[in-house]
Amino acid sequence: MAEEIRRVQRIEGREDNRVALVFSCPGQVEEKTGILVNGQTGVNLEILLRMLHDSLPEIFRYTIKGDYRVTNASNIVHFAGNGNGTEPGKKEIRDPENLKRLVEDLKGDAWVFTFGAKANEAVDLVRSDLDPGTRVMRVPHHVGMQGINRILIDHMADPDLTNTEKRLKVVHDKILVLMEKD
Repeated sequence: MAEEIRRVQRIEGREDNRVALVFSCPGQVEEKTGILVNGQTGVNLEILLRMLHDSLPEIFRYTIKGDYRVTNASNIVHFAGNGNGTEPGKKEIRDPENLKRLVEDLKGDAWVFTFGAKANEAVDLVRSDLDPGTRVMRVPHHVGMQGINRILIDHMADPDLTNTEKRLKVVHDKILVLMEKD
């Protein structure tokens, strides 16, 4: 008998919040808790949401990830050691059922923020199927530690910020630039 594919579903968020956050896939912590973007990645996301709330409170009305719709490029669990790799492959992302799920997950959202290459790829594939007027912001960085530790420039050497916060400030600033261009 084949091993069952483990999946973690999206976070619904508040009904009055039309902002969605898209990441790569659930990992080991998400499998254990059943909650997306958990562990250190979740902590980092909430730091980023507080920064974005301070800059753009009309769009980022909330500072808690559970107040946003959160989904992934794939809802299949991936992590080192589970025999499934750490990231979804192209075939998994491009699977018609996966793309249908993603469109359903993003239905009704005015803003979609993608974090990292896999999320960017998946949302690019369904962009034409999203509600008219949905604005997609392709954030180049994932907010997990591997993603932000690839950011080599800390933000203005601010002594009041930790290294993680400095790197998240870089992500924050990139989001602001993306939104200005839109």
